[in-house]
Amino acid sequence: MRLGHVALAASDPKALAGFYARFLGLRTVAEVATEQTGSMVLMSSTPDGPPDLQLMSNPQGRHVAFKVDTLAELRQLHGAAAGHGTRVLFSFDHGSSFSFYVQDPEGNPCEVYWETGRPPGDGNLPIDLTRSEEELLQLLAT
Repeated sequence: MRLGHVALAASDPKALAGFYARFLGLRTVAEVATEQTGSMVLMSSTPDGPPDLQLMSNPQGRHVAFKVDTLAELRQLHGAAAGHGTRVLFSFDHGSSFSFYVQDPEGNPCEVYWETGRPPGDGNLPIDLTRSEEELLQLLAT
């Protein structure tokens, strides 16, 4: 598992993106707007790389995300959440990833995700990560 990305709230995502571009050399890889995040700027620390930093106008979208290497690891962590004093708030099929969200003991939102290899989907479709790995992998074929 490794850090996947950090999502920060910003009153003006484009202006804050300018700061990170000038100060750290991050590159804007996409600008999108969704109902959940509001306006959002995705930035990467590597050329043509995945977003490391997400700047969004909706403060409720802020979170830290950790990427796992396998669907089995995602399902294992999903199942272990309650034993670590938290509960899964929701699970999504984002198209490009399956993920679930919890809050740490201080109330910070945390996402754990596995990349599916598909392009990003149309929003956040609920997904049941308690289903078998075989059933979940069948979703990738549809």
